Amino acid sequence: MDFTTIAQFGPTGLAIVAFYGIYKLFDQERKRNEDRLDARDTAMRELEHDIRERLSAQLMENTNALEENTIAMKANTAVTNKVLIKMPDALQSS
Repeated sequence: MDFTTIAQFGPTGLAIVAFYGIYKLFDQERKRNEDRLDARDTAMRELEHDIRERLSAQLMENTNALEENTIAMKANTAVTNKVLIKMPDALQSS
């Protein structure tokens, strides 16, 4: 933009230069805000990804523990059933 040509228009040229300067300041501020929002969005996506990974790992760990507990419970139930089946025989013989 040639400021000397605009200045030849007097007050109108001065107003154009002033409004252009204000426009550029607002445009720069808008770009800074967009960059800040982009950085925040990126950080939030990374945090969300990290949380999802941790929750998936914890869910898998808890699922494995639940499967192990279910197997142990079935084994204990089988032993208990065998004891209960033999118990009447033991009571009758005494």
